[in-house]
Amino acid sequence: MRDEDVAVVGVRENDEHLDELIEAGIDITTSTQMNALNSSQLADRVLQTVSQNTTGFWIHLDVDVVDASEMPAVDCPEEDGPSFSDVAELLSRLLSSPECVGLEITIYDPDLDPTGDCADRIVECLQNAFC
Repeated sequence: MRDEDVAVVGVRENDEHLDELIEAGIDITTSTQMNALNSSQLADRVLQTVSQNTTGFWIHLDVDVVDASEMPAVDCPEEDGPSFSDVAELLSRLLSSPECVGLEITIYDPDLDPTGDCADRIVECLQNAFC
């Protein structure tokens, strides 16, 4: 995998590794930038990066990107992230690409979700993305 074929979406502007990603030439969309773009614009940008010189792409979704008000069941909840609705819209566009070969979801901590509400939100997000 080449750095120029990677798109990172939703990284926090205070992330300690942000400068390294930028130096590597990785396409970065911060959570603030993500909130300012509509899902169509963002999906087009991501798809241009990840499918231009590749034969497929994989989606890796850390759910701690979602705003802490909707997703507190993570090891590092953050404010000012996108909503599950915004994530579902973006995923829907990316998943509909014939270049998309898979998706993984990480960072969810069920120990921090005793009622299962966050798990339900993740499932609803995925249902909306695949419909």
